[in-house]
Amino acid sequence: MKRVQSTLSVARWLLVSVMICGSAVVFTSCGENTLEEILGAIDNPSGSTVAVTGITLNKASLRLYMNNTETMPGSVLLTAAVYPDNATDQSVTWSSSDETKATVDETGKVTAVAKGTVTITAKAGDQQATCEVTIGRGVDLSTVTTDSEFEDYDELTGTLGTKVKISIADGATVTLRDVDINGNGALDWGNYAGITCIGDATIILKGTNSVRGFGSKYPGIFIPSGKTLTIQGTDADQLTSTPKIVGNDEIWGAGIGGGYDMSCGNIVIEGGDITAKGGYYAAGIGGGEFGHCGSIIISGGKVNARGGICGAGIGCSRRGNCGDITISGGTVEAYGGYEGAGIGGAFNDGFACQCGNIIIRGDNTKVTAVGGSSSAGIGSGSINGSTSSCGTITIYGGTVEATGGTDGAGIGSGREGECGKITISGGVVKASSAGSGAGIGCGLIGVCGDIEISGDDTKVTAVGGSGGAGIGSGKSEYPKDSRCGHITILGGTVDAKGGDEGAGIGTGYAPSPSSSCGDINITSGVTSVTATKGSAYAKSIGRGNSGDCGTVTIEDEEKVTQN
Repeated sequence: MKRVQSTLSVARWLLVSVMICGSAVVFTSCGENTLEEILGAIDNPSGSTVAVTGITLNKASLRLYMNNTETMPGSVLLTAAVYPDNATDQSVTWSSSDETKATVDETGKVTAVAKGTVTITAKAGDQQATCEVTIGRGVDLSTVTTDSEFEDYDELTGTLGTKVKISIADGATVTLRDVDINGNGALDWGNYAGITCIGDATIILKGTNSVRGFGSKYPGIFIPSGKTLTIQGTDADQLTSTPKIVGNDEIWGAGIGGGYDMSCGNIVIEGGDITAKGGYYAAGIGGGEFGHCGSIIISGGKVNARGGICGAGIGCSRRGNCGDITISGGTVEAYGGYEGAGIGGAFNDGFACQCGNIIIRGDNTKVTAVGGSSSAGIGSGSINGSTSSCGTITIYGGTVEATGGTDGAGIGSGREGECGKITISGGVVKASSAGSGAGIGCGLIGVCGDIEISGDDTKVTAVGGSGGAGIGSGKSEYPKDSRCGHITILGGTVDAKGGDEGAGIGTGYAPSPSSSCGDINITSGVTSVTATKGSAYAKSIGRGNSGDCGTVTIEDEEKVTQN
């Protein structure tokens, strides 16, 4: 038995008896007080005021719909929890930051008024919690029968059941939730993409979405030149975007980007699980044949991009140009089509094909890039009568694995292609060639700029293909040579292995006329360097069989192993 005295009156003595009967606990009380009051007095025997220390809501964000259906509600009830449980005043007041968009009543019921965003605030004592509310319009695509342009805050769902053009208004943010837009059918089913962005646009992914272009020359999703498409979502939110399929073949558009002779703008991927596949001569993400693409930025999510014949996985199409490519987060897999780079350039086929600078950074970034026949894993494609080139390639961090196709470098140039300076200053990098290119540097009779490796924690493994150096130039082939600039290793752990008759670090095999590189400088700042030659006719560091190399300087021989 325990007695608790109320501060209000000595006459209000409370008696609480706890009788244990088997496993049951029975409470009895006497006096004027309820059981709740008794328990409160026990928790706070002095009767002093107990302040609120916190408040939480059951939702941090939510979406409401103007059409107010069972699956797209126009109102929702928020609930608040006040702490501690015995706070003296547990009352909650509710407010909306903009009642022209959404209202909230005294019970916490939020009701949509107009499209937009508002903040709902619940306050108890001097504590408060908020919920961000987006009010939009829900559209079931199965009910859409005419060409339609969707606006800010619209949410599309369902399967498009007819041949109509789906567009996103300039500047609009539109959500795709379990959408299926399938442009398959006769070759001339429609002269438009699966989704056409009129101007700048943001697509938010929810659930599983599939988009396929309608016209034979159009991409899955099109963004016009000079404009920017941004895609957002979580790793659980999926998008598959491809051009039209006729028979077993995707036709000429990119998965996301441009179409045949149809330039596209900038593409920004911030999140989502995205699969993009290009058609004939088009990139998975980037340009279509004869079309130019703006910059491509990937900062998060999971991306799988596959180029069509002669298209890059991410970057250029055949006979087209691409801006800078920056990957700063997420997991990216990029596969070039026949003669297209995994990331970068593509087959030029008599027309200049130029890719801008390629930048990879971020400790958690993971990149896998595989070049098609004769193209680099990361870098330029191959050529036929003109140039296929890319700008500088810079890797600041992350985990990068790049494999060149037949005659393409893992990182650098494709067959007869050109590449700017290659800088690796962080991360774990593995690069190899499946043919006659260097692991890092030039493809067969290709050209690249200087190569520089630095950073205490940098780890680089480079394996040349047949006749290619591990790091340096590729194999030459009459009447053209393969040329690499200076090679400087300032830090990190480097393991370079030459292909058949190629140097570990230096030049590839040069039956004629020459495979050359500039000076090679390995400083004392390295952790370790291992260089393995491809045959007895090559050097571990320097020239491959019959190659031509500049001055070799090794500051600390104990840190360098030559096999």
